[in-house]
Amino acid sequence: GVTDERLVDLMIKHLQAEKESDSEIRRSSAVILGKLKSTKAIPYLIAALEDKIPGVRFKAGLALASIGPDAVDALIDSLQHGNPSVQNIAASALGDIGGEKPRQTLIKALNEIPEPTVKLTIADALGKIGGEYALSALKQTQKATTDVGLKVFIEELLSKTM
Repeated sequence: GVTDERLVDLMIKHLQAEKESDSEIRRSSAVILGKLKSTKAIPYLIAALEDKIPGVRFKAGLALASIGPDAVDALIDSLQHGNPSVQNIAASALGDIGGEKPRQTLIKALNEIPEPTVKLTIADALGKIGGEYALSALKQTQKATTDVGLKVFIEELLSKTM
């Protein structure tokens, strides 16, 4: 109803609070926007993925994940163009949302994104989504990678999903 809409607007405003000391307000606002599943909030939550405070970035990612499929395109954009911290959160949110488009995007990203920590997050997200294509992409990466950490991590993932 009207109250939801007003609450969404208020939370969007709070999400953009500038001061460092307002980080708790920003964090809570992200949580509420996620609970309200507000598609209107998507661009603001995406912007919050670059917040100075890790807790705010994390909650914005969870909010986007709970908004679901409507947030997929914006998250894909963040995965492709964000800094590693943004990429990690975007990959994780895409893994939580699941489905065909996130799966294909993450498989592609697994091969294209060089950052080791992001690769781990992408592998984890693909493990969550599952399905034949995701698993075969993980197996290929596991064979091809020279990154021992990634090798072992994917081995663990695969042993859980097999």
